[in-house]
Amino acid sequence: MTNLKKLLSLLLALVMVLSLVACGAAEEPAEEPADEPAAEEPAEETPAEDEPAAERKQITMWFWGASDYQRNAMQKWLIDAYNNSQEEYELVVEFRSSVDSDIAVALSGGGGPDIVYGSGPAFVAGYAAEGLFVNLDSYAEQYGWKDRLVGAFYDLCTVEGSLYSIPGGMSNFGVFYNKKVLEDNGWAVPTTYEELTATMDKAIEAGLYGGLIGAKDWRYTNEWPISMLLTSVAGPEAVYKVLTGEQKWNSPEIVEAANEMVTWYNNGYMGGEDYWSLDANEIFQYLVDEKTPFCYAPLNGFQWAKGVAPDDATLDNIGFMLLPAKNGGDAPVTLGAVCSYSINAKSEHPDAAAAVLDYMLTAEFASGMSSEWPGYWGMPVVEFTTVDPADYEGVYAAYIQACADVVAALDAGNFGYAASTCFPAVTYETSIDIDTVWFGEQSVEEYLDSLDEAYAEDVEAGSIGQIPMPKF
Repeated sequence: MTNLKKLLSLLLALVMVLSLVACGAAEEPAEEPADEPAAEEPAEETPAEDEPAAERKQITMWFWGASDYQRNAMQKWLIDAYNNSQEEYELVVEFRSSVDSDIAVALSGGGGPDIVYGSGPAFVAGYAAEGLFVNLDSYAEQYGWKDRLVGAFYDLCTVEGSLYSIPGGMSNFGVFYNKKVLEDNGWAVPTTYEELTATMDKAIEAGLYGGLIGAKDWRYTNEWPISMLLTSVAGPEAVYKVLTGEQKWNSPEIVEAANEMVTWYNNGYMGGEDYWSLDANEIFQYLVDEKTPFCYAPLNGFQWAKGVAPDDATLDNIGFMLLPAKNGGDAPVTLGAVCSYSINAKSEHPDAAAAVLDYMLTAEFASGMSSEWPGYWGMPVVEFTTVDPADYEGVYAAYIQACADVVAALDAGNFGYAASTCFPAVTYETSIDIDTVWFGEQSVEEYLDSLDEAYAEDVEAGSIGQIPMPKF
């Protein structure tokens, strides 16, 4: 919290220099002087039907710089859908490539949009503690959000027992595979962890990449193998215990998972040295171009695949599966959200903003958006399991099915944890240093000891959030 307060203080100084307008609202015009002569009455009264419609009150939201097809989907399924549902408010979405820093600057100065986009539920806690976000408990009761959201996500979005955000689309990590590559080489879609690693070894022998993850220009991609292998190898129970302080990070299950992260890097399962020279779009280009059987990514991968595939037929070659559990049993999903949405405490129209959030927490919205923009809008609502994938085609059907499967697994308590969503701040930053182990700069034991030290800092700072409990 101390670091957050320092950051907010620095940003406040910047905001004062930039003179940002609070909540993105225009200043009210100055009153006319009292002695200004009144305008003459018109000779004939203008018919009521010719009077201009009352100007709608704006509800503002900032979003990252989406592509044209993504903006078109948002226009249709979010902006127009909400604006056409009533006549009092107008939802206005601004697309900003620097949305994260823009939000931080604006909030620190008492400004910002009505609906605050965040990088995930972990982003919310500090701002909520500073009183910058609206407590959503009353809206949750009004709209029944606790029953409609998957329980683990509802808990994840609470701060000291109160709801301060709703989650964006689910960000479960898994395996994207090229059906044609597997078929052409006589390899079956793996169903076990051992089959998966064996297939990657065969692909490398055949001159292909065994699998790909791309961290070019974004070192925090290290979170992907951390989240996947802690979930698959260490297992949900062990990770839950370290996140709640019941056991140390340097414990046998976590040591096994960390060693497996080293094995994956050294064996070329994540692209070898090319891990650092490829980004998310490029690894999916390689998957589409049949240079690898597998890419490992969150569900966002569906949007990256769509962005690089030349046509729907090529896109239909891409499948998705959960990473199998190394020690057997059902494959657990990773509890993660691509983003979060909160209501600015300075908003003049919080009820209307809550109505927008309520619409977003529907299968109608989630499936509609996903029918044009797969990979990002799989909202963790229970009713997603009622959406029929047969109503969609190709990759869109695959994404709808993946979302339904993830919701079912989460509802059954079969989940692990995505690092950026569930780890406290200092622990998360320290976890990214797994690359120092890959480079031989520290041992697995030293890395995990540093996570224990980081977790102790988070405990002291009071930044340990609500950690939903899976079923063991």
